Formats: sequence, structure tokens, C-alpha cells
Amino acid sequence: MTSFVPMRSNNRRFATRAARLSLWPILLLAAVAGMAPLAKAQVGNDHFTNAFIILGPQGSATNDNFLTSRETNEPIHYVGSPLSTQSVWFRWTAPQDGIVTFDTVGTSGLINGFDTVMAAYFQNGTNGLATLVKITSDDDSGSQYPAANDSLIRFPARGGSNYFIAVDGYRSGPFATLGALRPSSGRYILNWTMLDTPPVFAPLGTFQFSAANYFEFENRLFATITVVFGGDPNGGEASVDYFTFDGTAIDSIHYTGTSNTLVFLPGERIKTFTVDIADDFALNNNRTVLLGLTNPTNGVVSPFLGGDLATLTIVDDEAPLYSTAGAFSFSSTLYTATENESIEALQFANPIASINTAFDPSAPGVLVTVTRQLGAVGRVMVDYFTTNINVAGPLVAKPGVDYSPPFSTSGTLTFDDYQMSATILVPVYSDGLSNNAAKVFDIVLSNPRPAPEEAVNAPDVIVPYLTDSTFFFPGIPGFSTQVLETRARIQILEVNENFRRFSIERANYRFHEYNPNLVNGPNSTISTTRTVRVDVVLPGGGPASIPIRMVKGARGYSYVLAAGSDYADPDPTARLFPDTPYTDGTGVITNVPDVEFQDQTLAFPANGAGTFRQSATFIITNDNTVEFNEDVRFELFNPPQGFTVGNVQATATLILDDQPAGAVDREWNSEQVFRTQPPFNSTPGANNTVAAVVTQPDNRTVLVGDFTAVNSVPRNRIARMHPDGSLDMGFNPGTGADGSVETVVIYTNAASGPHLGKILIGGGFTSFDGTARNRIARLNADGSLDTTFKPGNGADLPVHSIVLQSDGKILVAGEFAFFNDLPVHGIMRLNEDGTLDTTFNPGSGADGTIWAMAVRDLSQTIFAPRTAVGTELEDVNIIDTGANAGTIVINYDFLNIPDNIRVFYDGVRIFDLTTNGFGQLTIPYGPGISTDVTIIMNQGIGIPGTVWTYTALINPVITERTIYVAGEFSAFNGETRKGVARLLDNGSLDLSFDTGIGPDGPVYALGLQANNRLLIGGAFNTFHTQPRASMARLLSSGSLDTDYHVGTGADDGLSRGTVYAITLQPDGKALIG
Repeated sequence: MTSFVPMRSNNRRFATRAARLSLWPILLLAAVAGMAPLAKAQVGNDHFTNAFIILGPQGSATNDNFLTSRETNEPIHYVGSPLSTQSVWFRWTAPQDGIVTFDTVGTSGLINGFDTVMAAYFQNGTNGLATLVKITSDDDSGSQYPAANDSLIRFPARGGSNYFIAVDGYRSGPFATLGALRPSSGRYILNWTMLDTPPVFAPLGTFQFSAANYFEFENRLFATITVVFGGDPNGGEASVDYFTFDGTAIDSIHYTGTSNTLVFLPGERIKTFTVDIADDFALNNNRTVLLGLTNPTNGVVSPFLGGDLATLTIVDDEAPLYSTAGAFSFSSTLYTATENESIEALQFANPIASINTAFDPSAPGVLVTVTRQLGAVGRVMVDYFTTNINVAGPLVAKPGVDYSPPFSTSGTLTFDDYQMSATILVPVYSDGLSNNAAKVFDIVLSNPRPAPEEAVNAPDVIVPYLTDSTFFFPGIPGFSTQVLETRARIQILEVNENFRRFSIERANYRFHEYNPNLVNGPNSTISTTRTVRVDVVLPGGGPASIPIRMVKGARGYSYVLAAGSDYADPDPTARLFPDTPYTDGTGVITNVPDVEFQDQTLAFPANGAGTFRQSATFIITNDNTVEFNEDVRFELFNPPQGFTVGNVQATATLILDDQPAGAVDREWNSEQVFRTQPPFNSTPGANNTVAAVVTQPDNRTVLVGDFTAVNSVPRNRIARMHPDGSLDMGFNPGTGADGSVETVVIYTNAASGPHLGKILIGGGFTSFDGTARNRIARLNADGSLDTTFKPGNGADLPVHSIVLQSDGKILVAGEFAFFNDLPVHGIMRLNEDGTLDTTFNPGSGADGTIWAMAVRDLSQTIFAPRTAVGTELEDVNIIDTGANAGTIVINYDFLNIPDNIRVFYDGVRIFDLTTNGFGQLTIPYGPGISTDVTIIMNQGIGIPGTVWTYTALINPVITERTIYVAGEFSAFNGETRKGVARLLDNGSLDLSFDTGIGPDGPVYALGLQANNRLLIGGAFNTFHTQPRASMARLLSSGSLDTDYHVGTGADDGLSRGTVYAITLQPDGKALIG
């Protein structure tokens, strides 16, 4: 008998919105309409010409294929089931363009259910079965679908076109054991759906949303939400309630709340409901509606994300086509790789241990670049994921087989303010099959949005959007097509399986310009060359040969470049463009060739080494020019008779190594290289705020903040990095701090004694590695808690600053009022063992928060390097030591020609020497009146001098330790001191340091130069009524140093900026942040 099972909706708006609800599947029983059911009779759609007509974008029907038979000229529907003979036919007209899915999910769970195979066809003519063209077919897909014996096919459909669907029983052969155990006829369920996202299958007896996130433009006025059901184990009817509630969208303003019951009849798996959306015709950020499922009958609601809760994002459609936040798109609509792209290039195997971790920069997969154009203001985010839903037939790449599973290649990209691009790595694999075909799948961008802080700081201002790469017109400023999703295609080329086919093993190579085997690495001024190679494989082996060439001439400047690359200049004989002349006519700018290559013929012998693999070598020039990455392309041509070519082209990217001053060092903690910890890390760095960084003498770096992972490895708020930026796994803080860490200090000098290498941390935490430590702790050099440091109950509120004195005592400042239950008023000094130093008495302390401290200690060194290049008549170097006595140590190198060096103090020459070569001088000065020391090279010679260099290390005599504090206070121990004050060694206020009116805003950072001049930074506009934008320098008396002026100071592009950190170089120059 035949049956018709329509989908039923309990949505209250169904009657008025049938056309747009996509809930109107109709099954017209051609040839049996109006007939009474026939018991044990042949079904009506046994033959192709009597195919049942099914309509609509989605639906479900049940029937059986008892007593059906195979027709003359009927195609084999699935190649693995050649003896299937019990097909039934359906004809479906696509209501619109899109991706349609047909499946028999649920069939194997029915009484008399059977193992199905399916195929989809279109008709190329009108002559019945003979004109059918197969689109796709399927038997079953194992664990990819809920039941191994159910089938699923998916293909792109053209609106208004007819498609024919065949459902048959699995039968591989008359003696196939497995086939004999599976019935090939019985009852079946046929489901079809034409949704924007692939169908989601719920486990048996489970209700869930089809996705965790839904998106719809507000001008569509409604959103369709899909709920899926795994089926009632007992074959009965089931139901579940749905409801909406406010996220950032407000009911009755941005959307209309709804709730009702969805009823699933036996065999039904998909139901939908709609949420009405209000289009406000105003520019605003995207808003969210939360969706829920509850009160299931004959089933349970899935507890996982997308099960009982999901999110609908209402996408603002008024975002301007020209947005200062920018438009996201892919750098290309097509990315190509081979199935070996995720394997380490053999030339990089077994590297020397000391070589930089970025030794092999070739990506272990496909590098997909996302660009941000037409604006870059604000911190913004966009989601990405991989999918094969838009790919049909044998070319479809399978997740987990041909490329990484979607859950491992999905996530969110965050673009910082003015960041223009980001890269996604998609690993690809070999499926081990020989079909001479490229496998394809898509990568998709969706849900552009401002970062959460931008939604608070600049609501409805930072509004990024997506643009379809296909319709993007960069030549028309401000014009692009705004879309809900944008996608690019990735194709994977086969190179391993065809024995008589040559292929370049990778489609993309990446090489450092510098030779990592040489000491002159990145940023070297020495011009050198290195030889690298491109591998060609012949899986069946030789004897055979094939030529390979570099693409030159006009073609060498016309292929599609990798993101961020320029075209490499070949040797002059192959160069298309001449050297550019200088504008003053003095000559031409000589371009050194970037790459040298001669056409080569690669010979594969019949046996022995090289029978399966040969390499084409070429030379890279490591120049000292700041430039872009550069691409060069190679190609195979003229294969011998009887052989073919697979991946015929490869692009080699030469990675720049001469970065401009101030650029981010890409060699530090490199992404996507296999020697980092963890390997191939796509998200290097901390996953949240880094508050402070300190470098050890061995160049390892300790960072602290509010993060919970570094380089994807769990590290709670403290971690240590190797000099190359990789995570130091030998530094193990256990569970780390349970709250933020704001400041860090390392014991580095000889006076540290037994504590050398230990680390002090302060912040808002209350425990470290499970042991109570309130806001301050000391760690051993390996990251473990130092239990010899005993702060008792610690500080009652956060610690913001820690300074280590040369005698081992510890200055601590912050918001606290008590330490170990004793009153301390925001500043204190601890003994080496963590107990309170009661000799330090600041009285009532500051009347506000202390954010920073600096100490002029009893032991300091001034670093004063100096170098000449042979043009100076004489060189005068005046150094303010900040003290009237001390010792000068000069390390010099005067090379072969003698030079004269003189030292003056208090107007008197205290040292005079003419010499050559290198050596060290020790010169005492003072005591006297002046604090200046003057060093003069080649005084009064009157002719250009020679090349020389020296470094003066000055150790001034300091008789008393002083302590500087800064923050948001107006008085210290009852005395007026606005924002900055100086204390004596016992903690009392130094009255000789008087800042007058002081700054008109808070001070967050201090930098004490060796000459006892104090740099202050913060959020102020004036100091003692004098204009000083966020930064100033004070004399040792506390008055403003009028010789130091930063002009307009720091700003954020829109308003006055704030200086939160100051770090001094050894020469006294300041780095600010």
C-alpha cells in the first residue's frame, strides 16, 4: 500500500505564512491517486515513468518497495550494490536555488525496515531512463550518520528544475554474506530538506536544535528555526515545547517572542518554527535572541550545546557599505594544496638542535588568509568553519578523511584595531585512493561583529560586515556587496596514488630568505645565498624523466600571489622590468636577483635512490633590503609518452627576514611551525591579558596577567618563554594563581644570594597552586611555590607594584590596607622571608591608590655606549651621573689607528690616553661639586678621525636609598603631594622633593634614569600648570624638567592617550606603552 505522511506544524502563524514557512511538502501519488489501497500489490512508483511527485523545500514520507522490480535500461544506482532490483522512484521540482539533502534516516529503525541505497539524477532529454544522468549516490556512511544502513545524498539544485530520486535495497552479490543478512525490501522513510546549513541528526529518542547558532538579516522579518528528532524508539508520536527569551534583543521591540509545541508523527525527523523580527531601519549592532526546548514527550532534550539552548543572531542590515570597521573577505576564492601539504618537507627533517624553531616555515596544510578592507577601525571578530555541503558527487572531500574535522577547523578570528589580515590553517590528508581527482570543500566566514568591549565603549559605531569575495570591487572605493556568509573553495590534489603520473609534491612551499644553518640569520646585513629545493614525485618509480622550469617573463608577473607577497625578481636575463633610476639622475637602483634557477630535467632511475622522488634546486639571495615576501612559481612540462602530470605547478614563497624597525618579530613564537610547544600552534601567545613581562639574564621571559593558557597549553596567569618565544615546559606553576597577577620581579643580581633566579609576583589572587597566598607570593626558578617565603595572611586587597631592593628587601604597593592583619596603608616593605619590615614606617601613607614605584638604590650603573664611523673631527659625550663621585669603567676598541681619549670632571682633565687596539680603563672621579662627567675623543685634532667604539659603565656613589611612589593620591602622610612623592629609606616623606601643584590626573608609570631624573606617565594634561601630555620628566628636586618635552604626547587617534608603562633601556632611553 502507499501512504502519505505530511509534516505538521503547530506554529500559530502557519495559516498566514504557509508560503514562507517552508512547511508544505506535498506527495502526489501519480498513477494511484484516488485508488483504494491494494494489499500485497506492486507499489505505484515502481517504474520511472510513474515516479511519485514530491514538492516543497522539505518534507518526509513513508512507503515500501515490496514486489518492485528492475526496469530495462535502469541504471545501477550504487556501484557497490550492482544486484539491487527493487527500486522506487520520486520526481522533485526544486522550489529555489540551493543545496538539497535527501536521506532515508530512520528506515533501519522501522519494523520491516531495510538497508537502503539512493541516487539522484537529472534528465538530459525526454527518452526515459536512457537519458538519465547521475548526480550523486550513496549506500551508507558509517558513523557519520545515526544508523549505518541509512543513506544520505546531497547536491546543488536549480530552482524550477526536475530531479529524480531512486530508493533501492542494498544487494552487493548473490553470495555476499553481509548482503544476505540485510533485507533489500521493506518499509522506508524518505526525508528531504533544502536548508542553508547541513542537516543535523539527533540520537534516537532525542530532541535538539539543528545548530547552536542561527543568523538572519533583520529585513527578512522572520527567521526559521529547525528542530530535529532522533525518532521514538517505540515508533510513536512525540513532542517538545519551544520558547524564546531575550538575549541582547528585547521582546516586542527587536523581535516577537513565541512559544508552542512541535509534534513529530511516527517517522518525522524535522520540524521548524519561526521568530518574527522587527526591522528598525537604523544602524545598530547585531542582537541576539535565545532559544530553548523543554517538556519533551516520548523523548529527551539533548544536554549539549545546540540541544536545549541555541542563539538566533539578528544581523543588522543597515550597516553602511563603507564601514570604518571594514569588510571581511577571503584573499582568494580558491586555495590549492596537495594531499601531502600537511607533511613536513623532507629537506627540513632532522635539523640541527640549535636552529631557530621556525626552521621549516612551510605550512602543514592550507593557509587561508582573511582580509579586512575598506576600513580597519576597532577590535572586531568573525567566525569561520569548514563544510562540504555545497560539493556534490565524487569530488566532495570528507571531513576527517581528506581534511581536518569541522570542529577542529572552526573558531573565531579577532582583529585588533587597524589589523588588516589573519590566517587560518586547514590541515589536509591523503585518502589513499587513486581516482585522479581533486577533492574539494569550502571554508566559510560568518557572524562579523565588534569585540565585546567595543559594543560597550562604542555601541553602534564599530560595525564590521562580510563581503562576497566574488563580488568585491576594490577599484571602487567604499563599494562591496554585503552578504550573510562568504566562502572560498579549497581543492586537494592527489599526488601519491597514480603510478605513472608526475607531480610536484606540494602546491605551496615557504622558505626563509636567510640560511638557518648560518649565524647571520634574520636581519643580517651580510648578503649571502642559500640553496633550496622543490620535490617532484613519481609513485611508480622510474625509469623516466621530466623537465621543470621557473615561470618567467610576462607570465612570471601574472599568476595569483600568496597573501602578502610580491613577485620575486629572477636573474637579470629573465627579468621583465629594468632597474629603476634614482630621481636625481645619479644612476639606477640595482635590484639584486631574489632567485636564480635554470631549467632542469629530473631523471628518475629504475631502482635505487631517487627512483620515486627527485628534487629541483634553486638559489635564494639573502639581501639586506626591507621588502615584502616574494613568490616564484615552478611548473612541470612535456611529460614523456605514457606518463601524465598531476600537480603541475607549485609556488615558493621567500619569507622576508629584514623587518623594518619596530615591526613585530615574526621569528619569536612563530605560528604554524612544528618545533614549537605545542607543534603547529595556530594561536601563539596568551589567551587573555598580559599585565607585565620581565626578562631573565638568560633571555627567557616571564609573563603574568589574567590568562589561563599560553600557546594553547594551560598556564594560569604566569608562564615562561624560551628566547625563541616557545613555551618553556620546564617552568611548571601547577594550577598557578587563582586570580590576576599584575606585577612580577626576578632576583637577578649577585646580592640575591640563595634567591637568585626566584620570582616575586603580586596581584589579586588568593592562592597559588592550591596553597593560600593572598596577593603576593615567591616562586622558585622552576615555577613551583617557594614555601620559605611566608607572608602569613598576606594583603587584604590587590598588589599593583613590587620593587626589589639591592639588600634583598621587598617594597610592595597597591590598594591594600592590611598585611598579615597589620595596618600598612597601601605601601610596605617586607623582609627576605616575607615578614613585614617594621623599620619601614610611611605613617598614614597615601590617601589614594599607589600604582607604581621606583628606587634609587645604593648600587646603580649608568650605561653610555659611543661609536664613530670615521667622519667626526672630535666627539664630546657629557654624562650626568646624578652623583658627585664614582668610578668610570671604559671598555674600548680603537682598531689599528691610534685614537685619543680624555675624561673631564669639574672642569679638570682627570684622564688622557692615546692608544690603539682594545682594552679596559678604570677611572675614579670626585668627590666634587658637579655631577657631570665628560668624555672627549680626539679633542682638537681638527681632521676626520678614525673608526672607534667604547662603552662607559659609570657606578656613582649613592649615600642614601630613596623611593619614588606614584598613583591617584593628593597627599602622603598628611602632606600635600599630588600623584607623585619621594620617600626616605625608612618610609618617611622626603620633604626636599616638592612637585608643587603636580599633575592634573593620575600617574600610572615611573622610570628612574641613572642621573636621578624621574620620568612619569599617566592620564594627565599638565604638570604644575605646564602643558605635559601624559608624560613628563622631573628633576631630583621634584620640579619639572623644562628641557624634556614630548610635544603633543600620547594619543589614541581620537583623544588624549594614557601612558601605563615606562621601561628604560640601559642608555636611559624610554619605551612607553
